[in-house]
Amino acid sequence: MKFLSNILLFSLVLGCYTGECYGQADTVSRYVLYFQFDKNVLDSQYMNNSTWLQEFDRIFNDRNIASKIDSVVITASVSPEGAVRYNQELSSRRAKAVEQYLVCKYPYTKQYKILLNSIGEDWAGLQQLVEEDANAPYKEQILKTITSDVDPVIKECQLRQIEGGRVWSYITKHYLRHLRVARTCIVFSPKKGIEKCIEQPFEECVELPIDKVVPEQEITEQRTTAVVEQPIETQVETLTKPLFAFKTNLLFDALLLPNIEVEVPIGNRWSVAGEWIFPWWLSKDNSRALQVQSGNIEGRYWLGRRTNRKQLTGHFVGLYGGGGYYDLENKSSGYQGEFYIAAGVSYGYGLRLSKHFNMEFSIGIGYLHTKYRHYHGEQNNTVLMWQNDGRYTWVGPTKAKVSLVWLIGNKTGGRR
Repeated sequence: MKFLSNILLFSLVLGCYTGECYGQADTVSRYVLYFQFDKNVLDSQYMNNSTWLQEFDRIFNDRNIASKIDSVVITASVSPEGAVRYNQELSSRRAKAVEQYLVCKYPYTKQYKILLNSIGEDWAGLQQLVEEDANAPYKEQILKTITSDVDPVIKECQLRQIEGGRVWSYITKHYLRHLRVARTCIVFSPKKGIEKCIEQPFEECVELPIDKVVPEQEITEQRTTAVVEQPIETQVETLTKPLFAFKTNLLFDALLLPNIEVEVPIGNRWSVAGEWIFPWWLSKDNSRALQVQSGNIEGRYWLGRRTNRKQLTGHFVGLYGGGGYYDLENKSSGYQGEFYIAAGVSYGYGLRLSKHFNMEFSIGIGYLHTKYRHYHGEQNNTVLMWQNDGRYTWVGPTKAKVSLVWLIGNKTGGRR
């Protein structure tokens, strides 16, 4: 019976990889998670991984759907470049990384049959991509090389030499990233309820036997990498949500204009920020003054996919307004007045530096109106002689910021 069971499991794995699923399951869902070159870390922001990880949330967090899951099959592969034995190990680590992601984020998946399959270098996948590409250069020569019976290392070397490396550049640009994947096949069985699933004893994950690896040969063009036992990395990362953030505009700081800003996130897409600018400089002889008290408030909407993205990072648009008063004097001649900014529109980008610090870049365009009074200082600037009043209106850039952001009061926000 154990032998027959293993045969059925192997058929299920093979079917999920080739596009057909066999066994007693009624329906199957397939997802493809992509890995960056030479990595076995599951990056939620790489290619379209975020879409499929959201689908995992939809499936595994829905009691009715999860109750019908029978097993999960993970088949990982790598692009055919580099040392064959190392690539076999890398594909195995990629499959295990996806398994750890599922088990850590959805602990009850331990009750399912989780099957891992590592196929190493995906030459069959490369052949399919070339066949489907009508614009592939030297297509017949590429396919002849891929389907030949020579050692994989020699195949790669031959592909690199076609047209002096230009064909390999095309292969690298258009195909290889689609082969660094872990195909996840979720098999459903409506006869299996979630209670029954939880009651079942934990079943150890089974990794199917790996095909015999062809011995490697040393070739000068080949990147040789020693096979080293490496710890399995996962992308199960605790997300954090700041309660608020302190900021300072480095452009103002460089001009000795003290300023501070506080921003409070509201959900994943909204935030409210308030800024205060307060330089208050006056020379000893009262001949020069740079005194400003200015405040503004801004509402922001953060763009793009926000799932698994740290708050207050990425692109945003905003609407702001504010005002203040000023006293600007140079060599006994100056202006005092009040101003306000209305209907200001901003755009910016928040860049993550570390767990507690971001860098932010933004610019704003708005409507500014001021009423001013022109004066002249006499008697060693102890007496101000008012000369005339005026008004001034400006429509255009009203702020530019390069801000250092300090995130305060992080709280756990979940896992990815």
